[in-house]
Amino acid sequence: MIHWAKQQQLHRLELTVIEHNHQAIHLYRKMGFKEEGIKRDSLWIDGQFVNNLYELAPLTKKNQRHPPNGRLWFYHFYRQLFLAKEKSA
Repeated sequence: MIHWAKQQQLHRLELTVIEHNHQAIHLYRKMGFKEEGIKRDSLWIDGQFVNNLYELAPLTKKNQRHPPNGRLWFYHFYRQLFLAKEKSA
């Protein structure tokens, strides 16, 4: 997954995981994800509130604002989406 994301020149991968899902958290940490934040009491599961962790896997260096070739992936994606909508209208 991380290899594919780097090939697509993405800047970062994000995910959320329930705080008490220790097996998933362990797997994500092995894959390079780090905890970025916590949303307290965000989910109601089995009659109680649980916390949701926000995880991040950075794919580019911290001081590198854009992917290596300078192309902004999200800009490209949304531009193509907009152009396709314009053509169909």
